Amino acid sequence: MLNLDQAIKERRSIRKFKKRPVEKKIIEEIIESGKYAPSACNMQMWHFLVVNDDKIKNKLCEKAQLPPIIKNSPFTIFVLYNKHITKEHHSNIQSSAAAIQNMLLKAYSLGIGSVWLTLFLRKKIRKILKIPDSFFLVAAVCFGYPDEKPTCPIRRDNVASYNFFGGIGEYPASYDPEDWSMKQIKNYHSFKIRAMSPSSVEHRPEVKPIYKKIAEEIGPIKGKLLDIFPFLSNHTLMLLREKKIEHLFIYEMSDEIINFIRWKFGPTNKKINYIKGLNILPIKNGTLDVVTCFEVLEKMPNPEKIISEIHRVLKKSGTIYLFFRNKTSLFSMYFYYKVFRGTHSGGPFKPISYNRVMKTLEGFEIKNIFGINLLSKTTLEDFKTKGFLKRFCRDILIEAVKK
Repeated sequence: MLNLDQAIKERRSIRKFKKRPVEKKIIEEIIESGKYAPSACNMQMWHFLVVNDDKIKNKLCEKAQLPPIIKNSPFTIFVLYNKHITKEHHSNIQSSAAAIQNMLLKAYSLGIGSVWLTLFLRKKIRKILKIPDSFFLVAAVCFGYPDEKPTCPIRRDNVASYNFFGGIGEYPASYDPEDWSMKQIKNYHSFKIRAMSPSSVEHRPEVKPIYKKIAEEIGPIKGKLLDIFPFLSNHTLMLLREKKIEHLFIYEMSDEIINFIRWKFGPTNKKINYIKGLNILPIKNGTLDVVTCFEVLEKMPNPEKIISEIHRVLKKSGTIYLFFRNKTSLFSMYFYYKVFRGTHSGGPFKPISYNRVMKTLEGFEIKNIFGINLLSKTTLEDFKTKGFLKRFCRDILIEAVKK
């Protein structure tokens, strides 16, 4: 019989399910375990809405833009809690979360996989599922027989202290990277890397062709390639799949991030060299053939320093590929709107201006400038022939060689 320690330590979030339906008896056992969770003032004002009808699942994905996993899992439980009872101090959310954890563990003990999802377009979900206004839509949990066996990510250490706070310290309240130190950025990203939800490539399928197109534009990679602060490493994975890379070097901030990248890459016959540091690249002058720097400059307090280091370690005529979120774009307007509303997800990030990036590249000869235009989210366009319009792309890719 599965004991509690096993269930806690072996349970994983499952995102691939078998087509096999889950018996109603098992669904009811899972719900029963949720009923026995603690709740604020023991009010137990939750409601578990089971969705296993294919038409409704498809409608949720199409109309409410829920992720495909909703329709790909045998059933989903939407967890609701009465809005008007014990909502102080998020008591209703805490009560629901306790019930969800019970259900996750019970499901695992029955051989059922699960994944806990947050929700965004709640109004549309509420309308489709006919949820009354008196109930708050807390979360959704997908269930089914697992069709994958994820490995266990390395757990964080130093997460507890006694009597007085002894953690790593507070982060700046500002989103502006210039208000952060590199050590604070390292600690922040080392914690954030543990988020195991799918990357933007899985959540937004239109992003995948962008990375694929970038890999095509970069062309064959010969010699030594260094990838600077790849973090989630989505583009690195695409390069590995699309290109034959002779020597790959990855420069990251901490062992935690490097271990995550190793885990994400999985078994590979590619030789990958990992280098750790914050500012100065521990690499000799003029030794690299190619450097990729994707979505990094907008997260750093001193982008000019990074470009200077890249220039130093590249061979003469070595190539740099920069990919960044542009300040003079509609995306930037949306970003600052989120900051104004207080809905920015946090962490150091600020779109960087095209002019600032171009100024940092004075030691390089620009070969190509590609961008994702205002009307398309899936193709890269060559903006060299379109004058000032290239400055208004959401994302810009620059290819340059060291003079």
